[in-house]
This record gives sequence, structure tokens and C-alpha cells, in this order.
Amino acid sequence: MTHLADYLKYYRTLDAPGYAVLVTGNWGVGKTHQVRQCIPEDECYYVSLFGLRTPDDAHAAVYAAYAPNLDRFGQGIGTIQDAAENAGGLISLAGAASGWLNAALRRQVESDRPLVFDDLERCGMSLEEMLGVFSTYTEHLGFQVVLIADEEKLIEKHSGYAVAKEKVVGHTTKIGPMASDGFDAFVSTVDEASRDYIQAKKPLVLEVFQASKCMSLRVLRHVVFDLARLHQALLPQHIKHEEAMNEAIGLFTACGIEVRLGRLKPTDLVNRAGERFDYEMRRHSAEKDEVEVPPLVDAQDRYPTIDLENQILSDQVLADVYEHGIFSRDRIMDSVNSSKHFVKPGDVPVWQLVSSFDELPEDVFQEALQTMNAQFDNQEITSSGDMLHIFALRLMMSDEGISGTDIDTTCAECIQYINDLLVAGQLPPRELDWKWQGTFDRSYGGHRYWVQSDYQSQFKTIRDRLVSAREEALATTYPEILAELLKLLKHDGSEFYRQLCDTVDRDSSYALIPILPSITPKDFVDAWLASPRQHWRWVSLALEDRLEPHRVEHKLAAERDWALAVLHELEGRRDTLTGFDQLRVARILPKKLRKLQIEEDDSAVAVNAGMAAEES
Repeated sequence: MTHLADYLKYYRTLDAPGYAVLVTGNWGVGKTHQVRQCIPEDECYYVSLFGLRTPDDAHAAVYAAYAPNLDRFGQGIGTIQDAAENAGGLISLAGAASGWLNAALRRQVESDRPLVFDDLERCGMSLEEMLGVFSTYTEHLGFQVVLIADEEKLIEKHSGYAVAKEKVVGHTTKIGPMASDGFDAFVSTVDEASRDYIQAKKPLVLEVFQASKCMSLRVLRHVVFDLARLHQALLPQHIKHEEAMNEAIGLFTACGIEVRLGRLKPTDLVNRAGERFDYEMRRHSAEKDEVEVPPLVDAQDRYPTIDLENQILSDQVLADVYEHGIFSRDRIMDSVNSSKHFVKPGDVPVWQLVSSFDELPEDVFQEALQTMNAQFDNQEITSSGDMLHIFALRLMMSDEGISGTDIDTTCAECIQYINDLLVAGQLPPRELDWKWQGTFDRSYGGHRYWVQSDYQSQFKTIRDRLVSAREEALATTYPEILAELLKLLKHDGSEFYRQLCDTVDRDSSYALIPILPSITPKDFVDAWLASPRQHWRWVSLALEDRLEPHRVEHKLAAERDWALAVLHELEGRRDTLTGFDQLRVARILPKKLRKLQIEEDDSAVAVNAGMAAEES
């Protein structure tokens, strides 16, 4: 701030300088605070132009700031003061009576103090009107005038600003944030129990703040207040562990700045480990310049000393704070206790301990490695995320020459592990939620899989087989599930529909599961026609909905041939009936099924015609 203080000190020595000084800087750098540090409040007249729409509004605001000194003129302005009060007070001079009153009062004021105008970019006046106000006080009334604004915003707002400015502004000073002073000021206002600790972490916080290139002290203020709340959620044993706290505070500060600046969304913090893994996988299969860099990966480049994937504060903790404003003490403590600094064998999965081989005591690491290898050999782990972590670590050990087994052999062993679980009926079926893979797809337990480029393709092969195997595991339960659905069909067709199709108020568990081919078309039509007639239409609607192109061509492709067989069976039943019985069945024939049948017939004709042409 030295250059600002020096110039304003010089400027205040000038008698009627005839020009204004502009103090500019980015939003949130503390422009007003720094000016007031140079010119104390009781040594200037401060006027905010925020929301003012006319020159009379501005002059009235000046008079409101000047009002405590009007009594020096005694009776000389008594009638003017009375008029102002009758008009509703000095600030009402912006009203209908203000024109002549403003002119009268302007003749009475003295330029005994600098006049500071703030918030120029948020003023409602035109550029010409605003500069005209400043000119009144610099050129006609001899004031020293200091203007405070984000000049970039003024340039965006007023197309002629750059040229017009020179008529009024004689000197421009651009300032940056006084981060150190701001930090001290903010810390002084937090809870006393947290104040000393946060003050002690000032070098770390300011290091991260400087690395962010953030120019807003407002953001720093939010970070300080959030750090106080984080401190209050921790236990003494956590706070005493300096290395752990440096990790947590560095991570928390960086994420807080990025979210406050809008460079990261709270949703970008939900799967931090998976973001980088997914990005690396896409880079591996595409040209580098074709892959968009995720915001989290981009942010990491700004903080070389901070690991933004560090799970000392879990994804859930960060989502709580930055999306919902919640500091859950239980979740924060659980997260910190699960970190490498506090974790104890048995508290976390062994793969997490093996992944921390750089930091664990050798005896703890060796015990964890032996346990993990035994879990693999005995096929004890059935959770998809835990399995993939173990598989990735085994691939890493092959890649590094630690296990003595090549990568392809290890890949085959992992796939055999999955197949054996499936055959033994120990592999959990996939969940019915269509987003079911999201819980383990790119990371699990807040940790990304240990996957390097040398074995990305093998890991993807293993993961894809795990997904398909769990699909197969679910398929083994189809007959059992469908038996329950057919019971439902016999007495409540509308609920049968809701079980198979999404509705406005409820998502169906089976909407994208190709479950129907598990029953023969004959048995399905038997159950359909045996149900109450008033429910027949619901069954037809269910088939119609499931035959929408975006379903039958993708997730429900396995039901296409089955559905055509149902149509053939239903048409056969219709043809054996007469009268109203035949009409009833004809009216429930699903139109989309008939359309599919026509497409199949046309395709068959085209193929036969092509073959005939080739033979001739």
C-alpha cells in the first residue's frame, strides 16, 4: 500500500488540484479499506454512489456526509436547512425540490477535507452525468476528490469511459489485496477459541492464497471464517498433529478459494479421485488436445504443494461444507481419523494401508500386504470397489516387478477371481438403480484406483468384466422377480405398469432391466389374458413404454425378439376368438410391436431381394 499512501499524502497537500485521483483494483481487494487506511474516516467526506440514479442524488449524498459541519455557517443557511428538512431531510434533496436547493447548498460548502466517492461501477447515472458531478467538486468547488472503483467494470459498462475519464481523472493507482493485513483483521473477529490457532497458520493460508492468484479479500475472509468452524469440529489430538493439520488446512483453503471464485463447483469435489482417473483414461484413448481438462485437474496445477485429492477431508465432508454449509463434526472426525496420520490396522480396508506403503511403518505395511494377498487367494472380498482397489494394486506390483508375475497373467487371475465368485453365487447382483456403477466406477472409498498408463487397458478389461458379471448375477434372479410381477399382474395392472415403467411421481426399479424374456411368451400371454379385463390396457401400455426406441435399441435390446414373439402369440389367440372376445384382444395389441413387426418383415424382404439379385 506504500505507493497509494505516498501519493494520497502528496495529493492532500495540493490546494484545489483541479483533478480527481482514481483508486482501482479487482473486486474484493479491499480498495475502500486501503483508502481509509490512508485517509481516516474523520478526515474525509465519504459518499457511496451505489444505486444513485441522478446528479441530484449524488449531491444530496454529499450534503448528507457534509451535514454535521453545516452548523458552522449559523444563520447564513438557516432557511436552506429548513427547506431541506421540510422536503424530508437532506437526502430528500434528490427529489422534486432539489434543483434550486442543490445549487444553493453547493455555494455554502467548503473544500476543507477530501471528498471520497466509492462504488462508481454500481452507480445508476450515465457516464456524462457521473463525471459532471466529479467535475463540480474538482473544478468549481476546489475539492480534493478520490474515486474508488473497479475500472475494468467501468470500461465494460461505459463504452466512452477511456476517453471521458481523462477530463476528470489526473492520476490512477491500481492496488492489490493486502492479504496479510486482511488476514489479521479477519482472524481478530473469529471465535476466541480458534483465533490463536488460525493466526499461527497464517503463513500456510497466505501461501495457498497467493498460489491461487485470487485478488479478493472477501474470499480470504470466507476462508478464515470456515477455518474457524473446521477448527471447532476437531479434537485436541487432531490439532496437535502438525503434519495432519497442515494437509487438512492446505486442502480446505485451496478448495474454499476455488469454490468461492466459481472455478470449482461443489459437485467437482464429490469424486475427486475419480476425476483424475477418468481424465487419464480418456487421454490414453484419445489425442491429448481432444480431451477437455476437468476443473479439478486444472485447479491442481495452481497448487503444486497441495494434493487436492487428499482424503484427510473426504468428498462427503467437502460436499457438506461447500454445497450445504454443514460442518458435521462426526463426519469430519471420522474422515481425519481414517487418514494415514491416525488410522489403525483394522479401522480401514487393508488395500488402503497397502496404498500408503510410502508412509507406514514396515511391520504395519507387511502385515497389511500379507492380509491383502490372503484375501485375494481365498476370494474373500466381494465388494466391487474393494476388489478393484486390490486388483489395481496387484497390477501395479506386476508392473513394478514386485510380484514376479507379468501384467497379463495378473489380469487373467483377477478375471478368474470374478468368474469364480459368479459361479459360486457369491458375487452380488448389480443394483437396480441405473447409476449403480457410479459408486465404484472411477474410485471407491474416496481413493482413486492405483492405475498407471502401462496397465490401463488391463484394468479396464477387469472392470468391464466385473460389471458384466454383476449383470449376469442379477439375471439369475429374474425368474424369481418375474414370478412376483406376474402375481401382481393378476390383480393390479396399474401397479404392474409402475413396477416396469417410470412414471411422473416414481422411478421404476426395472425400467431399464431386460427382465421380461425370463418368461415364455405363451406364459406371459396366459397371465395377461387371465387378469381382469379392465387391467389389460395397463399391460399393453407397459410394453409400449418399454419399446420406445431409446430403450429397445439400447438397455432393453434383449426384449425386442421376445416382444415380437409375444405379439405373434397374442395374434394367434385373437384369431381363435370371435365377436367381442376377438375385438377385446385386437384392441390391446401394442402398436409399437406391430410397427416393429412391419420393420422386421420389410428388412427380411430386402435381404431376400438382395440375395436373389446376387444369385441372378
